[in-house]
Amino acid sequence: MNTAWTDEPSSEAARISMRRADLGDLDALMQIERACFAAPWPRSIMAEEIMGQGCSRMEVAEEPGGVTGFMIYWVIPPEAHLINLAVAPAGQGRGIGRAMVERLLAMARAEAVSQIFLEVRPSNLVAQRLYAGAGFEQIDVRRGYYADNGEDALVWYCEVG
Repeated sequence: MNTAWTDEPSSEAARISMRRADLGDLDALMQIERACFAAPWPRSIMAEEIMGQGCSRMEVAEEPGGVTGFMIYWVIPPEAHLINLAVAPAGQGRGIGRAMVERLLAMARAEAVSQIFLEVRPSNLVAQRLYAGAGFEQIDVRRGYYADNGEDALVWYCEVG
């Protein structure tokens, strides 16, 4: 794991509160989803993820002005899979994404999850820097993974210790 990160919460994480999403967050989450992704998830799928069926969990990042980000991950011990992470454009570059990844790693340690996987677009260099800084490394490529433009997906992995 990259030693640039520590187990101590960052100052960014200290000012951001995280909690499980609820259906009252759906409008804010859809605004973020539409602002961040060329092919946003349908509202019905987002609602299903909020309800946390099976292995799915959705958490939101909040600041005093409201919801500023969210992440969706699936926990299937001993693995977790980060499905979606987004930060509202106005909140980007302020440590919200890092706080969410810190929260994901803390969950993994608390629940004996030893591996986390995710996919990221090769064009998303900001996300790649975020994940690399948290100790993730690229392990594979899924050719033509993204339906909106046929872009590949880089598969990243982190061993949680």
